[in-house]
Amino acid sequence: MPKAHLKLVIFHKGRRIEKPVADKRKLVEAYRKLKATDGVKVAVVSVVRAYWPDIDYEIQDGMWWCPYCRKPRYFSVPRFKPGADVMSEQFYLNYQSRNRIRICQWCRISEDDFHVRRMNRLTGHEEARRRRGKRKPLTRRT
Repeated sequence: MPKAHLKLVIFHKGRRIEKPVADKRKLVEAYRKLKATDGVKVAVVSVVRAYWPDIDYEIQDGMWWCPYCRKPRYFSVPRFKPGADVMSEQFYLNYQSRNRIRICQWCRISEDDFHVRRMNRLTGHEEARRRRGKRKPLTRRT
């Protein structure tokens, strides 16, 4: 069975649910069905690929472009919940909370991700580019 590169993220009754889907047809059907349901927020999130915005996007108050959700999203520091097992999602969220690192609430990517920083102009190296000088001619040593 092929590995799922996209997943459905659902917010329903205060709970966050992830459902990886390998088949795109099933993904579209499930998305449309959930979108029609009242009280359910649903989004398709990429697991491996980052997407650039289609238009020239400007940073708004607290909203950044999320390259995995493909939408402007709020990045916020998660709440700390004690008693999380090592290598669990809550352990990851507690680490982000202790270090005051903001994450996207939909896809759980942190602000330290390369693509998030690059697409939201947070790196400070957007305009800088590498310049090469002229090559020196080879000389033989005798």
